[in-house]
Amino acid sequence: MNSATQQGRRSWPSWLQGAALLLVVVALGSPEYLSQWQGRGGSVTFDSIVTVTWLAGAVAALSGVVVLVFLPRRGLQVVGLGLVVVLGGFTAVGLAKLARMRAFADCAERAVPLVAAIEGFEAQHGRPPRDLEELVPRWIVAIPRTGMPAYPLFTYALGKRLANGETVPRWELRVSCGDGLRRDRFCYQPEQQYANDRHRGSVTSVGGWAYIVEY
Repeated sequence: MNSATQQGRRSWPSWLQGAALLLVVVALGSPEYLSQWQGRGGSVTFDSIVTVTWLAGAVAALSGVVVLVFLPRRGLQVVGLGLVVVLGGFTAVGLAKLARMRAFADCAERAVPLVAAIEGFEAQHGRPPRDLEELVPRWIVAIPRTGMPAYPLFTYALGKRLANGETVPRWELRVSCGDGLRRDRFCYQPEQQYANDRHRGSVTSVGGWAYIVEY
């Protein structure tokens, strides 16, 4: 009886504990994944959870290294669980980024008629429109919205004129999507030479568009 009771009280194997902990950490980001997929922007709560998770995992891993000196087996378990927590945080951030990029890919699809209207206007008049309102109603019935509640509007700007007389880009259609600390933008340029923006941050291609992180 006592043997059976002890058998039932045995803890899960370490690998199973780690897998369960990883699932819990990743699952904590579920609301964020859904929010990003729907274009509702990032969550301060999610950022805080990830930060605390990374810190907790790092502290656990470092503590495990100390415990290794006195209790090698227990120390390895603590180090392993700490690393699992850190891995879970990175996984959660990666999934949130994938969901965010999916939302912006949908936004690019919604902008297809607007891009076509700008290009049609430019082909006929030999110049891009001064603003989006110049397209209505001849080239497009109404300016579409992005479909993302956090960043609902498309904005438009003409390019800068260089010393040689060229204007690069000729024009840019964009969605401003910064969070106060960064000046991120999702944009379309007819030349699609987004590599020129790499000196100011990172560039992620999304179809013919680019998500540009500016620090």
